[in-house]
Amino acid sequence: MTYKYNPKTNKKRILFYIFCIVCVLAGISTFFFMQKLSALLCCAACFYLSWYTIKTIRGFMSSKIVTYTEGFTVYTSPNEKLEFDWNKITHAGHITGGKNNGHIFAYMESEDKIIVLPPIFVDFNSFVTELKEHSPWQEYTLSDDETISSYLKKQLVVQDEKKEDN
Repeated sequence: MTYKYNPKTNKKRILFYIFCIVCVLAGISTFFFMQKLSALLCCAACFYLSWYTIKTIRGFMSSKIVTYTEGFTVYTSPNEKLEFDWNKITHAGHITGGKNNGHIFAYMESEDKIIVLPPIFVDFNSFVTELKEHSPWQEYTLSDDETISSYLKKQLVVQDEKKEDN
């Protein structure tokens, strides 16, 4: 199944477009109070910044999750994809608190690969259900300054030390 990015979940998206419009207008307005060469350079820089912002937003909007029988693939931008096998996922769960409140994650210890996903995909709860069925699912509560990566590092080090003591 494919879970595509849901633009309705990103309330701040409009701010990026307003930023792009302001950049373009600022670039054009430089011709009124600067010398032509300076205004041309400022205008080019503003247009480039606006173009790059729109390109980044479009790449983010192309994000999707594709699940299949052996695992799932997350496409975070046009050039990046992360593949996870259901049977290799050692930790997965829902995060409350911390910097990623409300996100879910999956971690493959054998490949040291982690993905943290915000709830921005269409029918996200169905993906969560699939992940729960195929992985060891837990609820994780983090402190305000903690990330899931730092939490897992502490947990894995503690588990490794316990194994060595036995």
